Amino acid sequence: MKPEDNTPQKPVAENSSVQQPAKQYANNPFFITVDGIKRVFSYARSVAIFMLILSVISAIFNLVDSATHQNTDLETLDSTVAEVTANPTETAIFLSVIFISATIIILASIFVRGITDYTASRTAKGESVTLKQAAGEVLNNFWRYTVVQLLVFIKTLGWTLLFIVPGIYFYYRYSLAGAAFFDQKRSARESVQRSLELTRGAWLTTFASYGIVNVLTIGSVQYLLNTSTTSELYSRYSAVLDEELPHPKVHWLSIVFLAVSILVIFLALTLLATLAFAFYNA
Repeated sequence: MKPEDNTPQKPVAENSSVQQPAKQYANNPFFITVDGIKRVFSYARSVAIFMLILSVISAIFNLVDSATHQNTDLETLDSTVAEVTANPTETAIFLSVIFISATIIILASIFVRGITDYTASRTAKGESVTLKQAAGEVLNNFWRYTVVQLLVFIKTLGWTLLFIVPGIYFYYRYSLAGAAFFDQKRSARESVQRSLELTRGAWLTTFASYGIVNVLTIGSVQYLLNTSTTSELYSRYSAVLDEELPHPKVHWLSIVFLAVSILVIFLALTLLATLAFAFYNA
């Protein structure tokens, strides 16, 4: 059963210009991201370069981390953990280091996401943005923006706990809340509501726009792509909502991407179930 969407619908007058497809944006998800990249490099080149560098560093770190874990002896790891937890003082220090590290990582992630959303909110309107300007605005509104992200996280987690599918659905419906916050300095609740209004009737386009190019690049430039896609979607969806236009019909590429995603997940779950069954009966 599809979760309820309480976003109020705007009335559409008969025979109005709302029905004119010429005024609708092109909704090919691949080109939405490509146009977003052009937009960000045109209006926020320093931010685009920063996100590109951050993406490369993240990709390299993930590769090194993966290779390290493959060479790690699980028995040695368990032995090390046992030695640390055997001493109360070492355990306290160990847990403190983990807590501090996790806090720094979370705050840094919010800060980077804030740069993405602030840049998207400005470039969506054709305004120029520098990295210094974006970072400054995020720092000045950091805790209010953190509340927005916290609210999005709690709502998404709540839907996910009910069932995984609603969680995925609303994850993308809430994806423009941060940009909406920086656009008009809305409250957390108003930002989330604005995102719901912007993405109403465009979930599949939003899902595919964030996913297709990211999959094609194997997630190697995810920070740049997130900034670019958010900018372009916020620009196009805002025009649709403000002018009371309907979203265009779903592009066939979005449908194909969803179908392939479902197929891949199904095959992965089938493989895991087969391996678990084989291991249990070994």
